[in-house]
Amino acid sequence: MRILLTGYCLGIAVVSLFPVLDRSLLTSVLAVLLSGAVLNVRCQSRLLKCLLLGVTCGVVWHWLWAVQHLENRLLPEWEGRDLLVRGQVIGIPIASRQGQSFDFEIQQAELDGLRGSLRLSTFINEQQLKLRGGEVWQLRVRLKQVHGYSNPGGFDREANLFRRGVIATGYVRESADNALLSTNKVSIAFWRHALLTKLKQHLQEIGLGADQQGMMLALIVGERSQLSAADWSLFSATGTNHLFVISGLHIGLVAFLSFRFGSAVAVYLLALPFVNRRSYPAQTCSAMLACLLSIAYSLLAGWTLPTQRACVMVVVLLSSFISKRRLSLGLRYLLALSLVLSLDPLATTSAGFWLSFAAVAILLFFALPSAGTRSLPQSGFTDRCWQHYLRPQWIIFIGLLLPLSVWMGQVSLIAPVVNVIAIPLVGMLLVPVLLAATVCSFFADSLSGNLFAFSAGLLYWLRSLLAFMVTQTSGLGVLNLVPPQPWQMLLILPGILLLLLPFRTPYRWLAIALTTPLFNVAIDQIEAGQLRADVFDVGQGLAVLIRTVNYSLLFDTGPGNEDEWDAGEYIVLPALQALGVRKLSTVIVSHSDVDHAGGVASIRSAFPQAQVLAGESLPEIEAQACREGQSWKRDGAEFRILHPSAIGPDHNNNSCVLQIRFGPHGILLPGDIDAVAERQLAMRYGSELKSSVLLASHHGSSTSSSFPFLKMVEAEHVVFANGYRNSFGHPAPAVVLRNYLLGSELHETARTGMLSFSFDLGGQVPQLDRFRSQRRRYWSWSENPLPCRYC
Repeated sequence: MRILLTGYCLGIAVVSLFPVLDRSLLTSVLAVLLSGAVLNVRCQSRLLKCLLLGVTCGVVWHWLWAVQHLENRLLPEWEGRDLLVRGQVIGIPIASRQGQSFDFEIQQAELDGLRGSLRLSTFINEQQLKLRGGEVWQLRVRLKQVHGYSNPGGFDREANLFRRGVIATGYVRESADNALLSTNKVSIAFWRHALLTKLKQHLQEIGLGADQQGMMLALIVGERSQLSAADWSLFSATGTNHLFVISGLHIGLVAFLSFRFGSAVAVYLLALPFVNRRSYPAQTCSAMLACLLSIAYSLLAGWTLPTQRACVMVVVLLSSFISKRRLSLGLRYLLALSLVLSLDPLATTSAGFWLSFAAVAILLFFALPSAGTRSLPQSGFTDRCWQHYLRPQWIIFIGLLLPLSVWMGQVSLIAPVVNVIAIPLVGMLLVPVLLAATVCSFFADSLSGNLFAFSAGLLYWLRSLLAFMVTQTSGLGVLNLVPPQPWQMLLILPGILLLLLPFRTPYRWLAIALTTPLFNVAIDQIEAGQLRADVFDVGQGLAVLIRTVNYSLLFDTGPGNEDEWDAGEYIVLPALQALGVRKLSTVIVSHSDVDHAGGVASIRSAFPQAQVLAGESLPEIEAQACREGQSWKRDGAEFRILHPSAIGPDHNNNSCVLQIRFGPHGILLPGDIDAVAERQLAMRYGSELKSSVLLASHHGSSTSSSFPFLKMVEAEHVVFANGYRNSFGHPAPAVVLRNYLLGSELHETARTGMLSFSFDLGGQVPQLDRFRSQRRRYWSWSENPLPCRYC
């Protein structure tokens, strides 16, 4: 059974590596598996037979699941059209300063075949379009295909939405057709929204602050949208963010309390003379109650992916009580893993899946006492503290080094110390008190208020402790790790296993040598005589990384908005981490527009030693003026500022224009200058503007990319840095045609993902890599998607 389940999980995971889904690929995979089965009949190996059967079942199941989801994708000809849809608001709408975003389940549409979920935004006044979970609406919407940023180390938005059945994204249009039709009062979304609304109102009446309300709502119902970015960064830095999402800790606590309550009630009821004890065993009844309440709490918490995993594992753990069969922990672990992958075959694309199941496996194999040690007499207080509190944290810290290096690129060094205090405080005191306060809020407001006030004091103390730990470590509390190559994992994994073994294990010292690849200085090392330019895919904005062997420069930091999101933190920094960039020498911000300077605060915080140059003054950031005539040389590359000579009234024309010369090659970064500044540059520098790569001025706007300027640059490659189907219409058709007629090769980051140009001092042709095509998966956005009926 274990081999069969292992093969099943492997089969599901393998399909997630397929670049496309077509019948020939499926036929080839099944042919290999059947050939192995035929050879296995001759070898009479039962284990191999079970393994191949499991892999085959896993491949077929993932294939069928994927085909069903691919059939519902929005076709390109439906993009940009106003469509009338009817459906239900699922989940809780998330409010922002610009509007609201929400998920919408289609029930009826004017286009045949349009079914599934939509991720919609609305910029209409909330008083005109007041959305609530569980409501059925008729909406006029404009849709586009699911599309996400494509950079190394970044969040795979396309996989995340594909897993959730989202077939398109878009926004609600202002229309007289928008109307509330009814309210589905039996839906989970309706009750969850009602509970959240009541909790918010109750917490406001008590007088709690917004930060405390956000943390309480995250702990009670898993509503993370109310958490501030500062709090989430603090929890991430201390390794305690897992406590503020509904996960195994919360679901397990609900199951434990339900099981104990059910056992107490069952003992009382079974004492009655007319109840048959054999027909209604106490443990069976208690386990069924715990399963039902765990599922109900998971649904109220939004049935998110972490909640699903935790709920499945709790139900499988309790299944032995219900079925009255003793199952080993290893078998129950594999059953839970198989069920999670059956419900969500693309769970392997998320960091949470690997971290949660890896943590459980590590605790099962290394933290639980063996059969031979359970009968030993109880040791002293110090030994018990080590065995039950400190040793599990040490094991988790060591065991998760590999998955953390792959998915996060860093690990919190203070996490083991903090979690020794935070886990018992949150799991054994704070969460039970909050759940009790929530229940009391329906019939005892005074008692509920006292419990919430007590919880607020605990949260204040916990947050102060976390902030104190971060302050005392002075930025040394986070260890940067290098995402290892596949062949390096074969060395690191045995090293980590050696570290997890008892201290007196022979040859344990080899673990230091085997885990060395985790702590390399860089993964994507630039050699002497080379220069590399990476144009990140940041949507409607710009961020370019220039690297030589000993120097690194970031030109612009991507967009940001007023809702505490910026590309610097969520796109550029993870990409730098994945590329192995540990130091930035210089940061140039072309001008103060938010699509270029939106992430500068996050970049400055991560690299405080970097020199900052800016075309205009930046709020709360000290920067040197970027002016014409500045130049410097590094590792054979010459960097020159060509513009501006002085600050003018036009923000776009205040952009820094940077040119990099590297042997026969050149890279020109003109920011957002328009045709007037371009003509001045063409007259001033003439043929000196000639460059191999040109970042199109102002993202390809019709007001830029003038013919004299393009004629002087004579670029072999022109890159348009813009968002997919952006509202500005960039790049303008006239600009695209103009560059095409001049013989340039055109690239658009929204379609190619991160673009990388590699230059050699002696080479004549730069090497070009497109990240989206390199990391192609079957669910990824494609410019010419293959209709699934041809799968």
